[in-house]
Amino acid sequence: MDMNSTVTPSVALAVEQIKLNFPACDLQVTPDGNGGGWFMLQTVALGEPYVNELIWMGGDLSAQLPYALYDEGPSLEDCDLIATSIPLSLAKKSHILLTEKARNLDQDLLDGLRRVG
Repeated sequence: MDMNSTVTPSVALAVEQIKLNFPACDLQVTPDGNGGGWFMLQTVALGEPYVNELIWMGGDLSAQLPYALYDEGPSLEDCDLIATSIPLSLAKKSHILLTEKARNLDQDLLDGLRRVG
């Protein structure tokens, strides 16, 4: 399975960043079917003074639309400023529009769920 065809570009970029930051570790990524994925890093070296010198780390790389600005946009500080400067009524409208976009992106999944009840 080609991971780049099953996750969003921002999630694929996050996976590449993990690889760059942990080049000696075994990285496994499992797409979640929604554009995101779960990752697991094996044999992360802690070194001394820790008793367990090796650990594993894992997590979820979400592809949620409301947070795409943080993944693909300006700096973290600028994203926070944008997010907190939007009036509540406008933020509500943007989430309604994002919900409609997500519904369009997930239409095949939603149709399948309706068919099975």
